[in-house]
Amino acid sequence: MTPLYTTSVSTGFGPKTISVYNCNVLDFDQEIDILTTSAFQNSYAPTPRTLFNALHSIGISVRSLAAHPELDLRDLCHVWLSKDTNAPWTHIRRIGCIELTAYHYGRLGVVDNEQALLNSIRSYFQMLDIAATYGIKMNTVALPLLGAGNQQISANLIMLPVLTECV
Repeated sequence: MTPLYTTSVSTGFGPKTISVYNCNVLDFDQEIDILTTSAFQNSYAPTPRTLFNALHSIGISVRSLAAHPELDLRDLCHVWLSKDTNAPWTHIRRIGCIELTAYHYGRLGVVDNEQALLNSIRSYFQMLDIAATYGIKMNTVALPLLGAGNQQISANLIMLPVLTECV
């Protein structure tokens, strides 16, 4: 699989490569140490036509992983990182999740400003820093376009905070 764009950046953990692909993340041809997902707050149902449903179809229950995560910062930052999936039939080792939206009383509360998104995404990357400090392997972190499905977050709104934090 050939990336559309690749660049390298220096980090405290050594040089890192950022690549952009246009593909189905489940068909990615490399091991993914952490697959980043977004969710409604405390909702991990395998709804049709979602990444959670696709993961469920290959035997990964995001709901089960969320019940006993390795790192759980949901109360304060709305992010968590799963333990190893231990799924020998897939190339996805862990799930990282950002809860970008809330659903209350039949109403969708979509995060609709850049600062709120930036705070959520910054918290996610800080959680990854904590995980790296404690030796959690993350050579490849996949970050699909977050919130673009049922959460209805505009790609224009999500791209800047994601790229800013990646760099």
